[in-house]
Amino acid sequence: MARHGFLSAFLSVAVIWTSTAVPTAAADEPGNRQIYVTNILSDNISTFDIAADGRLVRRAELVTTDAAPRSIVVTPDGRFAYTANGVKPMTPDDSNSISMFRIAPGGQLVPLRDPVKANKDPDALAVAPNGRTLYVVNRGTDTVLAFRIGGDGRLTRLAEPIATGAESARGMAMPPDGRFLFVSHGDPLGTAQDWLTRFAVYGDGTLKQLGDRIPIGTAGGAMAVTPDGRFLYVPCSGSQEVFGFRIEPDGELTPVPGSRFDAPDVPIAAVATPDGRHLYVADGGLIASTSQLVSAYRIKDNGALVRLGDFTAGRAPVALTPTPNGEHLYVSNINSWDVAGFRIEKDGQLETVEGSPFPTGGRQPAFQSIVVKPNLGPVAQFSAYPTPAGRPATFDATGSRDPDGRIARYDWDFGDGTVLQNGGATPAHVYQQAGTYHVRLTVTDNENCSAKLVYTGTSVLCAGSAAAMRNETIVVPRTSA
Repeated sequence: MARHGFLSAFLSVAVIWTSTAVPTAAADEPGNRQIYVTNILSDNISTFDIAADGRLVRRAELVTTDAAPRSIVVTPDGRFAYTANGVKPMTPDDSNSISMFRIAPGGQLVPLRDPVKANKDPDALAVAPNGRTLYVVNRGTDTVLAFRIGGDGRLTRLAEPIATGAESARGMAMPPDGRFLFVSHGDPLGTAQDWLTRFAVYGDGTLKQLGDRIPIGTAGGAMAVTPDGRFLYVPCSGSQEVFGFRIEPDGELTPVPGSRFDAPDVPIAAVATPDGRHLYVADGGLIASTSQLVSAYRIKDNGALVRLGDFTAGRAPVALTPTPNGEHLYVSNINSWDVAGFRIEKDGQLETVEGSPFPTGGRQPAFQSIVVKPNLGPVAQFSAYPTPAGRPATFDATGSRDPDGRIARYDWDFGDGTVLQNGGATPAHVYQQAGTYHVRLTVTDNENCSAKLVYTGTSVLCAGSAAAMRNETIVVPRTSA
């Protein structure tokens, strides 16, 4: 049996498509966030709007892709999306392509042009944290392809495919600094030990393999990296475990204490929360799986995992994503053709969102089939109105803005040792001494995005940047006689 045939191998299970009517989403509002889900059997993408309480409202129109879309990613600026289109189950067809979309201001996907060609059976995708390069794992040839992302979203191949270094290439992940790329391997139908391989990423986005391959369990899947770039987690569906590694500065991987960690059923995908405190694993990523579980773990300071419990999603959970603010988790389900929604509690426990699960309107989400549109970082701006020492100087940051939400927090450092946390947009401050002071403002938006980029392996959650901080130098004169 061909390695790429795990879906078709299980499609002896009867499949019946029943479409459920859902209301069209309400008009877009500032801060509105979308989730996109690929459907491998119906060759399309479902678009959901996330309501304030975490409910999903599906848009009526399904967006057509090339045949058999699997993985989907969005660029850090939220302008473009890409799908990997692979083997069409129960047919000899293989699209071998990447579909490209522009994301309209309201979140609608607009096809750019005809898909570009990949190698045999493209499966996983990853967008580099800087948004300049798209990487594609090709399971049919055990290679990685790199594409340059143009300013218009179109893809240009950077180099010839590079071998991944092992058989059955599957998942990818990068740390937030974008210096390395990790590739998992494993046939979901296999029983042998599989491997993890590492690549250095050059400045132009091209790759060079690093060192020896690293043993993992059986059938490595979709990996997760913590937002601080310290830890990598690899779910292995065949051996029912999660491997944890510390990412060293040179790209070496060191097992975290206690690795390997047990996971139930078929652990196929993992994701870390934006604060890096918790890890969630989808435990049912094969059509033959009867699992409905998502497992929750607490990530300790040393990277070790503490299992918190298992929670019921839909039938055969296969892919998952948190929201940029870390308040909700969404899980696509390969057998029930829907998305389960959870509220993430402070202790990592999951509470089901009212109305969950939410039908996709399409047929069969598959590997890495869900992505959330990134939160764009806020931009700090302020004016200072100094007065003589001993009198209140005033500041005005009402010109600060957030492209897809609102400014929720203003943190001030007045440069004289005084720090005012959450001090509002128009604070006043008394300088006791005349002199030159360097004032800094840091703003945070309503989804907790600020100056830090939040990236968890394949897509950005928060496109934070230095623009969230503003520095100004002011001169406080002496008090006049």
